[in-house]
Amino acid sequence: MYRTEQRKKLSAFFESHPDLAISAKDLAEALSEGDGPTLSTSAIYRNLDRLEQEGVIVRYASKNRRENLYRYVQSENCENRLHLACVQCGKTYHMDRTLSEELLKQVGQIDGFLIDTEKTAILGLCEDCRKK
Repeated sequence: MYRTEQRKKLSAFFESHPDLAISAKDLAEALSEGDGPTLSTSAIYRNLDRLEQEGVIVRYASKNRRENLYRYVQSENCENRLHLACVQCGKTYHMDRTLSEELLKQVGQIDGFLIDTEKTAILGLCEDCRKK
């Protein structure tokens, strides 16, 4: 598949920020600071949509904003664990491996439901944001 310079720049951003959930607006601001091609708002949304379709990122609604947040899901750090995503600062944490495995096992046994760990984030407030 052909990858435009804009898509490469967007992909590189997500790869270098694997534990960040970010809005399209904040992404546009972050990308405008770097070198290379500039991305219009419509190009950002178009590329985010494509990256989501390709399974590179996931999108979910933010609790405190009217914007969606986007998070990279092909990180080596994930190791098939559930994610904890702060709806205020956008930081994503990897749930403790033992707890994640037990929760996944229990949900599978009790409800017969298989959770897609790559696309699932438990939304809440991180410790730092709760203290503010």
